[in-house]
Amino acid sequence: MQTRSSVKRVTRQSTRGSKRSLDPQEDTLETKRRRTAHKRSRPVSSEAEAPQSSSDPSAPFDEESELVALRKTLQQVQEDLSALQQDQRHLDDVTRGIQHDLDEAQPRDTLRFLEEHFTCALCLEIIAHPVTVPHPSCGHTFCAICMVKHFFSRFHRTCGGWHEHVECPMCRSILIYTPNQLPRSLLTFPFAKNRMADAAVVAMIDQLTAQIESTGTGIPNPCEDLEGIKGGFKTDRESPLGVWRTGGSSRMEWLERLEGRQEVDYLSRNWSTITSQEFVKTKDRLGV
Repeated sequence: MQTRSSVKRVTRQSTRGSKRSLDPQEDTLETKRRRTAHKRSRPVSSEAEAPQSSSDPSAPFDEESELVALRKTLQQVQEDLSALQQDQRHLDDVTRGIQHDLDEAQPRDTLRFLEEHFTCALCLEIIAHPVTVPHPSCGHTFCAICMVKHFFSRFHRTCGGWHEHVECPMCRSILIYTPNQLPRSLLTFPFAKNRMADAAVVAMIDQLTAQIESTGTGIPNPCEDLEGIKGGFKTDRESPLGVWRTGGSSRMEWLERLEGRQEVDYLSRNWSTITSQEFVKTKDRLGV
């Protein structure tokens, strides 16, 4: 029995082999199916998943090209850094300019108030020791030295007196006539001291100087060149506010014009007894 079953098994295998060999096309298709199934069942290797490098590692290293590329990168970084530093300097200048304007705001307002309300119409400067014309329809105020010079410019040296009326420089109101007969009445004195205006001007001038020196202002704005405007000041005392610092040109000129105080005081004290010869000396001393 075993012999017969083994003979049958061998016969079947030989029959299958003969059939497969007889149909080569079917054999080829079966082979392709087996290969495809084998590929699908095989795991993907890490080498297949890894992207291929754009450069061939076996290619020779170009040192000169790498150095050129590094130099270009370094040059670009330096240019960017220089641009950032320039922007920072510009920002610092603008910041200093804004702070400069804030520091100058208060003294600038004080100076503007003085120029608008206490300017002498004769010298066009801030009034120094103001005197007022004592006329009912006038009342204009001038620097003492300016008004004294204007008054004595009408004095005649040859006859020692005033032969024509002296008028207010602004409204042409006629000043009080100066009599030649002695003693003169003090009511004929042609000026009146304006003590309230004098105290206000002196206080504001001192305040202006203190504001400028305490804030360190009075120098050209560092931001002016950014707007295309150059200050052109040689020193801080020559700037619009710096001239009012201690020793500044405008403050020194204002102090010099205070000499009119002495002239007015001298005339008011001696008005009743002063002679024509003394009037002549005063005119010569004033240089009018």
